[in-house]
Amino acid sequence: MAATYRRRRVLLAGDAAHMHFPAGGVGLNLGLQDAMNLGWKLAAVVQGRADAGLLDTYHDERHPWAEDVAEHTLAQTALISATTPTGLALRQVLSDLITDLPDLSLKLARRLAGLDVHYGRTDQHRLVGARVTATGDALLDGRAALVGSPGHAMIEQAATAGIPVQPLTVDASAAVIRPDGYVWWATDNPDDDLPDPVGRFGGR
Repeated sequence: MAATYRRRRVLLAGDAAHMHFPAGGVGLNLGLQDAMNLGWKLAAVVQGRADAGLLDTYHDERHPWAEDVAEHTLAQTALISATTPTGLALRQVLSDLITDLPDLSLKLARRLAGLDVHYGRTDQHRLVGARVTATGDALLDGRAALVGSPGHAMIEQAATAGIPVQPLTVDASAAVIRPDGYVWWATDNPDDDLPDPVGRFGGR
């Protein structure tokens, strides 16, 4: 793995940033998510909607997930290449557990597919950093989108900032979805204003 994904004007993504055993095809998902994370940030900086410091968040958000995948593929490699009686027994035990425990099977599947990625911190709203699976056409132009209840005070502010509004249901009064499909900001207060710099980054 590269020690850093950004060095001034040089940014690394995909196989240029991380290499590992290709078990399960996780490298494809990992690289695509690198590109999605970096792409909208580059656009915001190039178009003057954000300062260059936004690009530093690319490394901060993606590097830990690459470390996680690298560790996971090391474990997969040990199981796949096991030929000793103890290694084969371990593989059989894990196979039986996956068969008998649907929750474990689902957790491993989400991890392989990269669906367990989360960018939030404990001091933020519970939805911040979570992936939104249904955004309609809201993110097709590479801009942020607002989801919220009709009549929310923020809807008019979002329209003024050029942020499209989607009538989706989320576990919050309103939320702003980043162009890569993750929750950027969320609130439970229907009277909250749209925070800066979300409007500047997401608007036209």
